Amino acid sequence: MREELGDCREITEKSYILKGHGVPIQLLQHHIDSSLLWIDRLSPNDAGATLRLEAEVGYPSAECVTIYSSANKDWGSIQTTKKWPAMWQYDLDLYVAVVKRIAEKLSSVLPFRDEFGITQQECNPTLKCWNIVVHRKQDMPPSLIPPDIGIAPVVQCLPMSPIEGRIRIKLQGKASGTDEMMSLSFDAVFDTRS
Repeated sequence: MREELGDCREITEKSYILKGHGVPIQLLQHHIDSSLLWIDRLSPNDAGATLRLEAEVGYPSAECVTIYSSANKDWGSIQTTKKWPAMWQYDLDLYVAVVKRIAEKLSSVLPFRDEFGITQQECNPTLKCWNIVVHRKQDMPPSLIPPDIGIAPVVQCLPMSPIEGRIRIKLQGKASGTDEMMSLSFDAVFDTRS
């Protein structure tokens, strides 16, 4: 991780490039390529559609995908909900395994407060739920990731309440053989009382 990450306990909405994560760039590119396939097949007539998958802990993976129309940017208005296609389950499971592992390792930097509201230094958060958002657009400024790095996970630590914290991991890049810019965002919500 870049040195300036330091301690996320006082940070909100800052983004950091994750280095030394052990995930091959080819696997990150596979995630970008898979996301283009997902959005093309689930919403073929809507170039600006957004996919959203959610799962509670205890469920192996998301069972349904919600598709939001590009004509309606209001997240409260659902376009369509479909069952997640079984033929893509391996790609989804692979992506979730990668980003979940990263999020769980980083979760120790989330703030932990005891029952008296005192911030503690030791924390072993437990994952409560997660969601994935996929869209065909640039979600982060291109200047955020230096050209020599290519595709890299970008991390945000987002404290939510005294007992919850969130790690967001974003991937962005062009799908192989196209000029299509794809963005994937994985949000993991942790209980920080553990």
